[in-house]
Amino acid sequence: GDTLFDFDENDELAFDINKLVKYFYNDKRNKNNGYKNITLCYKLKDDYETKKRGILEFDEETKKITNFLEKPDPSETKSRFACPTFYLLKFETVSLIDQFLTEKVDSNISDRDAPGKFLQ
Repeated sequence: GDTLFDFDENDELAFDINKLVKYFYNDKRNKNNGYKNITLCYKLKDDYETKKRGILEFDEETKKITNFLEKPDPSETKSRFACPTFYLLKFETVSLIDQFLTEKVDSNISDRDAPGKFLQ
């Protein structure tokens, strides 16, 4: 399902799409390699919420994504980072979607109808 967020515009923790887009295009660490893909996540308040959300697992040191889990039982993962379906993808990545869908045409729906599986 969809999730709507309502933040006070004066709240410094409020989500700001403009800041995110500027970061995507202006991150100085990536000037030599071009743009990077950005995946958002947020920390869940309660363990049981993993059953309601897509869960992102990542390497703590490198921050590289290691796995996406679709609504796992809390016992299936130590991660409590939910991944909303909001991605900023570089053009070269978007162009690979057709290839991914072609390769997964005979796969289980959960393996092909999930952006997280594509990004893995």
